[in-house]
Amino acid sequence: MIGIDRIREIYKQSFEEAEFDSIELQDLTINVHGDFAVATCHLVAETKFKSDGSLWELNCRTSFAFVKNGEKWQILMEHSSELPDVPRLKKREN
Repeated sequence: MIGIDRIREIYKQSFEEAEFDSIELQDLTINVHGDFAVATCHLVAETKFKSDGSLWELNCRTSFAFVKNGEKWQILMEHSSELPDVPRLKKREN
């Protein structure tokens, strides 16, 4: 499987395996330009893996592009990348 079908499968597997205890958007910035908007933040998510109960913290810089369709804002694109000197994924204690 390649292309968009593979991307969908990766996201589906990721979200089936992990439960999100919390998601925090730190340093959130939103710039609106008519019917287009860009949001950037430092995303911090506390997760629990269903298979073994292990606890993890995810840290990443995340950007979203939105377009306004009627009265609704829809996500066009999302991108996450590592933060300098911050582990993307680290184990949490109980």
